[in-house]
Amino acid sequence: MINIFSNIDFRDGKLSTNKAILLSDTPLEDQKQHLFEDILQITYKKCTLDIGWYFEDFEISKDSFFWVRVIVNEDWSNSVFDKKTNNVTELKKFIEEAINLITKQLA
Repeated sequence: MINIFSNIDFRDGKLSTNKAILLSDTPLEDQKQHLFEDILQITYKKCTLDIGWYFEDFEISKDSFFWVRVIVNEDWSNSVFDKKTNNVTELKKFIEEAINLITKQLA
């Protein structure tokens, strides 16, 4: 079992927790205990990379999704990166895109 967060280079970001777990080879239905609104936040100089699961009933449905956002200067109403998915592989891709945006353009 591979935790997707252990294979991501967050570069010089400071992780809010090192306990975030999402397994790439396990169905989401079997990972409900890892799905919550604030899965992980990574802070950089003036940015926050925020990763969460919505909706908060923690159920897996067509309306549930991971939300990856980049927030600049704590302006949570105007994210500069905003992508949603219900696929763990795509989630990892979006996180890596967000990190690249932060390190190349905003840091």
